[in-house]
Amino acid sequence: MSWVILVFAMSMFWSWGYGGRGRRRFSRQEEARIAALEADLAGRDDAIVGLETRVAELESRLDFAERLLSTPAQDTDRT
Repeated sequence: MSWVILVFAMSMFWSWGYGGRGRRRFSRQEEARIAALEADLAGRDDAIVGLETRVAELESRLDFAERLLSTPAQDTDRT
């Protein structure tokens, strides 16, 4: 995720005077499309956070199962 911020910062730096010609004006259609893409990215970020949470929960359950399996079996038959 940090690479996205780096690329964004580099593109802004480039457009503010190092090769660019200043801030470009977008048409209303382009602005609407940009807003839709940003909303889509935010939705994907939320989905990624949800998936990361699920993976963390699965890791926790796997660790618990491994601990249960690693303990020696106790004899339940006492005759």
